[in-house]
Amino acid sequence: MLGGLVNAAVGRYAVFKETQALAASLRAELESMLALVKRRDHLENLQRTITYLTSLTRQPGPDDFYDTGGDSQNAYAVFDANCGKVGLLGDAAASVVSAYMRLKAVDGDLVFIRERHRRQPYNLEKIVSVHQDVRTFLSDTIARADTAVTNLREFESRRFGWCSKTSLQL
Repeated sequence: MLGGLVNAAVGRYAVFKETQALAASLRAELESMLALVKRRDHLENLQRTITYLTSLTRQPGPDDFYDTGGDSQNAYAVFDANCGKVGLLGDAAASVVSAYMRLKAVDGDLVFIRERHRRQPYNLEKIVSVHQDVRTFLSDTIARADTAVTNLREFESRRFGWCSKTSLQL
């Protein structure tokens, strides 16, 4: 009987450590993405594009849009590899999934603007509106990602306890 209790404790501790590592990995990936968004100054550059488009006295041309150049690599490698385990993060899971889905949506929107505008150019009013929507959504996404990072940091700092809320969720 004692052996069974020890094995159960060891098993729970292993899961606890795995979820802490998962939280640390996702936090690091989110922090890297946020740092890149800030370093590339996407919010300000989107605003500059909006200001430029608003000042146009002609219909926008094929290159009149905010272009990030697109990354050829998977920016969400850690999340994609561990998506099935996110539920182990308990209360932190919702903010993590929300942040990642929103970041992926912003990426998709920015690629879509480029592709759609080159294929069939937007009129001036529509291209300004699309850029404003993406900028607003990105601003909210950054705030949500910051919340997810905070929640992951809190999750990482939890201590193992046989009867703690964290261990019961595992």
